[in-house]
Amino acid sequence: MFHQLHCLATIREFAYLPDAMRMPNGKPLDHDGVTFSPFHMDHCFNYLRQAIECFADPTVEWAKINEHGERRGIQGWGIPHYECRDHDSLEEFALEHHTVH
Repeated sequence: MFHQLHCLATIREFAYLPDAMRMPNGKPLDHDGVTFSPFHMDHCFNYLRQAIECFADPTVEWAKINEHGERRGIQGWGIPHYECRDHDSLEEFALEHHTVH
């Protein structure tokens, strides 16, 4: 979960990065002050893809119906998900078993 959140934050920061956070050479910095690299971005997209596939949510998301009764795609808002893991207990476990490396 933590690596997934790191990758999501990295992609978000790159997408919304203000010019003020770019180095004089024009290269953007990530949240750790390290220059973003295409390799890191590819890694994060692939890592998140794997997580989505491995932990696929079987929730059925119904198609949105317009005023004419036509199905118009799936947007996912307001759909309760099948099963969510307890984020707090995962964070608690990580804190209890944290090691310095």
